[in-house]
Amino acid sequence: MKQLTIKTRIRPVRVGMLVPKDATNDEFLLALRFLSRIWGGRYSPILCVDRKTPDPLTLFRLGESRPDFIFGVNLELENWHNSIFESSQPRGFGPLTKEYVDNLGREDDVEFITLGHVIRDIRDDPASQALNNRTLRLFSAEGNTAIESLAGAAFGIAYRRLGDDLPANKTIFESSASFHAFLEASITFVENFEQAWLDLGCHRLSTIQGYGEIPPTVVVINSPAEDLSHFWNLRLCKSHERPTWLLPVPASSLFDLHVLDGIRKWLLAFDRYQAISNFCQVTSATLPRRDLEEFATRLRETLTGTHFEFVKISEPLNRIPVTIPYESENLVTAEKRGRRIRFRSPRPELMKDELSRPWIVDLVEDDKTGRAVAELSLPPRMSTLHVLNAAGPPHIRHYRIFPISDGPESINVRVSKFDDYVDFHLPTSAEILEEIVRESGVEPIVDEKRACYVPAIKLFGGLDNAARFTSGVAGRILGVLANGPATVAEIKGKCSLGKGVLPEVGRRTDIESALKHFPEASRRVALRRFELAFERRLPKGDISSLLEFWTERGIVSRRWRIGPCHACLQSYWLPRIEIARSIICPGCGRRIRMSKGTSFGYELHPLITRALLEGLVCVVLTARYLESLTRKGFLWLAGCKFKVGEQHGDIDIVSACDGYIALAECKLREGSNASEINWDTRFAEFEQTVNVAEKCRASLVIYSSLLESYPDEFVRAVNSRVKTPMRHLLLGKEDLEQGYGRRTMETDGTTIPLRILDCVSDPMPEKLQASMEGKGEIKTPFYTSTFH
Repeated sequence: MKQLTIKTRIRPVRVGMLVPKDATNDEFLLALRFLSRIWGGRYSPILCVDRKTPDPLTLFRLGESRPDFIFGVNLELENWHNSIFESSQPRGFGPLTKEYVDNLGREDDVEFITLGHVIRDIRDDPASQALNNRTLRLFSAEGNTAIESLAGAAFGIAYRRLGDDLPANKTIFESSASFHAFLEASITFVENFEQAWLDLGCHRLSTIQGYGEIPPTVVVINSPAEDLSHFWNLRLCKSHERPTWLLPVPASSLFDLHVLDGIRKWLLAFDRYQAISNFCQVTSATLPRRDLEEFATRLRETLTGTHFEFVKISEPLNRIPVTIPYESENLVTAEKRGRRIRFRSPRPELMKDELSRPWIVDLVEDDKTGRAVAELSLPPRMSTLHVLNAAGPPHIRHYRIFPISDGPESINVRVSKFDDYVDFHLPTSAEILEEIVRESGVEPIVDEKRACYVPAIKLFGGLDNAARFTSGVAGRILGVLANGPATVAEIKGKCSLGKGVLPEVGRRTDIESALKHFPEASRRVALRRFELAFERRLPKGDISSLLEFWTERGIVSRRWRIGPCHACLQSYWLPRIEIARSIICPGCGRRIRMSKGTSFGYELHPLITRALLEGLVCVVLTARYLESLTRKGFLWLAGCKFKVGEQHGDIDIVSACDGYIALAECKLREGSNASEINWDTRFAEFEQTVNVAEKCRASLVIYSSLLESYPDEFVRAVNSRVKTPMRHLLLGKEDLEQGYGRRTMETDGTTIPLRILDCVSDPMPEKLQASMEGKGEIKTPFYTSTFH
């Protein structure tokens, strides 16, 4: 049994909402009412879509945010179903109806923690009352559809019958109220540091924000559903701890002098929070740019004499903020038996043991490594979801909703008050990657190479050590031993090692360059710490230490050389000899006397020898390079034969790098002559890998070898064959032996480690935004943000 310490986050269920672009006021308000009633609903995206047809942008956004559940408002769901599950793998997808929203929180609803639970927590727990110390302001505008939509999107839609459970101030807009009344109420809300109903839904929650700071923004509402959705999504990255610096303004009121003056007052009202900006931006999802430019000019004139020097026009981005709300972070101790993991369920503080609805526990990372638990940073595929929830001994559980899923940060578990323990199987690399290949219509077949690769890598002590000891001087020594046992003197001669002094075997050569920006004392201490770690884990810099290091791990074994025999004239290597007894010749059976020339040497493990002959060196060096691209998780298979129809083939590496699929073809040993290679054959082999990569929707395909360079014709052929959105890398000897790639920063010319995001295509690149005439800046007591 092994123990893991896992960093977890307790969070509410996250929702994705799909609303038609031509949604009626009632349809859009239905979505707002639902998100206003669930815990953390403020941080759920609203996406405007076509009622009938899925579009690539929406599927991309859902794939980025990975909600737990997705709801559609009056969509033709049968047309959306397959695309939704293929892009984002939610636990559930279905229609949002008025009946469902009206019954939310009742006993027959078992999925969502609602604002009713939040109110009871605040009412019954004095500590919760202290957390909720801002005055609650409720807005309502029944009978005024225009203001009702604005107020719902900006502040939320409260329960109609709140009673005396929670004291609140109320603002009720009359049916004849204009936008100016809404604007005045918004200014008062900011000046009085009040909280809205949506803020109440974030009770006890903090956020992990994957998006930069949003400057003061005016969102012009031209098409209600699309522009209010744009407004809602911009606010996802804003903290609920202070009023949001975003204001919706109807297009019909843009040039009203009272409205322009009100926007000015609203912008300046944030001075009380010591947040000072020298610019604001205006945006809209549907208003023509020329109208935005005219409004920006008028607003700039209105702001003359304030610290707002610029007004920038900002177009909607393909990427919307992905913000993860969570209640708490915890370290839990898990028991791992084989591939089975078990730990006590962490529980939220909200209502404590009285909470009757499920919550989500994100398994953020292994606290020891800082990476994903069991390296499970997974590709977004339905097969991945099915493998995560596959049953394993000793029992089979049936479920209505997937208990385990994959989110934007990590795998997660759905937990309820009935689950005292979380208990599930951690899938292996083979289970995940083979099912992804199979899901793509490619049938994986057992590869005999993997049968020797995997145990050989284990003998070395893992991928990093296998790559370390199969390249450079250590690799040359292994090459000598692969031809048969040899003495130390013979190894020195064949490897031209002279006195047997080796370079620092396995030492990382980039440590000093990585530390060069640190203060001198920090750099000196860090270098010493790394040196101590190397001394404990790696052999010293001479051939005898390296061979003894390998002997302890079973990579090589000691052998005695006897002979030559006087009868058969042959020499032999024996595992041991007894000095007190005569030695029997293994060849002819005669007795051989010990002589002064008897010496001992080393013999390579036959499994390692076989793996080297099968091409292990290039495979492990390529895998190490791929692993260096990752931050969270790396899964890989060494050797995967396949069948597509009647066609058979093999792929040397199938891998998942931080969730991106990468396939690699590893060819040619060190010392090969590039001029003698049939490059047409090599390209045909690589093209076979590219074909499979396209079927698997891989992001990256690699050709690697231990050559110094590739012929120009081969490079041009590869460049023309690999098409966007897939990209490729050609790796040579220098890349593989270095073990990592570097890229140059455009800003100052420094180099930083290459990451997987640098090697894959952006599926939805952003349009070039027009820069404003000066540098934008936001200053707060805690930080200064700059914008261009």
